[in-house]
Amino acid sequence: MQRWNMNWQMNVPGINAMAIGEELLFRGLLQRLFTEWTQKVHLSIWISAILFSAIHFQFYGFIPRLFLGVVFGYLLEYTGTIWIPIISHFINNLVGVMIGYFLPNENVVNSISSQINIVSVIYGVLGGIIGFFCVWLIARKANRVL
Repeated sequence: MQRWNMNWQMNVPGINAMAIGEELLFRGLLQRLFTEWTQKVHLSIWISAILFSAIHFQFYGFIPRLFLGVVFGYLLEYTGTIWIPIISHFINNLVGVMIGYFLPNENVVNSISSQINIVSVIYGVLGGIIGFFCVWLIARKANRVL
């Protein structure tokens, strides 16, 4: 338990700073600038998501991170507040830290690809549906139309 406490104290400020900084840069600044320049919200979300994914310089994570950037972009667009993407980004980073703690000696990419099964797919789809439903509720509460 001591190791978890040390990692917790060291990682939470870092993942919090990354979530705030990256969201302010990619959604708060770049996505807004691209929207002003192109007058196309969807295009600006995708451009900022591509840049968000590319700046991490990880080939194998490019596509999942791209879609994560798209989700964060639409969260900003539909809720009208930068805090929802920041909180979502923080939660995503926190889950990554927790996976790193509980599987410290695992290569997660190889582990996942070699052990994928129907249960994993079902959990992934259910998680996606629940996540979409949460975004829909937030957008609806903010009087926005999805």
